[in-house]
Amino acid sequence: MSIDLRDIKLLVAAVDCRSITEGAQAVGLSLSAASSRITALEKKHGVSLLQRLRSGVVPTEAGEVVLIQSRRLLEQADLLTSAFQQHQKTHIKLVSNTSAVDSLTEFLAATLNKYPELNVDLEEESSSEVARRVREGTADLGVVSVLESRTGLEAHLLWEDPLMIVSTSAKTSVEALKGPMIGLSAGIPLQTYIDAHLRRDGITPNYRVRLPTLSAVYAVASTGGGSAILPLGTTRRLGVRTKNVLPIEEPWAQRDAWMLVKEGRTLADVEKSFIDALLSFRDEES
Repeated sequence: MSIDLRDIKLLVAAVDCRSITEGAQAVGLSLSAASSRITALEKKHGVSLLQRLRSGVVPTEAGEVVLIQSRRLLEQADLLTSAFQQHQKTHIKLVSNTSAVDSLTEFLAATLNKYPELNVDLEEESSSEVARRVREGTADLGVVSVLESRTGLEAHLLWEDPLMIVSTSAKTSVEALKGPMIGLSAGIPLQTYIDAHLRRDGITPNYRVRLPTLSAVYAVASTGGGSAILPLGTTRRLGVRTKNVLPIEEPWAQRDAWMLVKEGRTLADVEKSFIDALLSFRDEES
């Protein structure tokens, strides 16, 4: 007797939502189609699976037993799909916060030739959005500098990522923050993060210029046009003189970069190779 996984997904969704209507929406069916499928499933196997109550649908005693096995069946189906995809996947959706984009770009430039079959789509988001997307599976891998919670995630430490002040004239961070500033364009996640914490510290930065990239921010700051807040990795990549780099002692500026993977997800071979290569790159750079 064959079983249609679409019926099983619908049954589980209806119980989880306590509603056939919402369960139907969750699996992309109309209400009429969903009702017909559940009725047909019950008739086919000669058992009542759901009780329709005013408060919603709940499983019958038989339905509870079927649900336990249904969830296991869906988990096994996901594992089987992953097994088929492992050797087919050549595309990685990588989402990163602003700070790590520089280092990741450098890594990709040094690594892609070793993996001619690999395609990488790198997107920039805030750390919280990166974590959400990895948890929900809309991104394969993520890199963050602020990890608020590891729930549902596996995290691999990449490198220290503190924020520093670059200034050609200021002797202290306090002096630098009181003077003219060069910043990233409004809306860029790293700049939003910096501005929010400066405001909490009672500082209203005076931006003379706002630019779209970290490299552009440094290019202007290096001429003496103003001070800038940049990730340590960016200062190293751009060869900023040590005497022009000032530490920020506040806790919000002390950050680490983390590679995120969804907890329990079976990684494709190409993803494993990508992570191993990134960790090797980290060790070479440290």
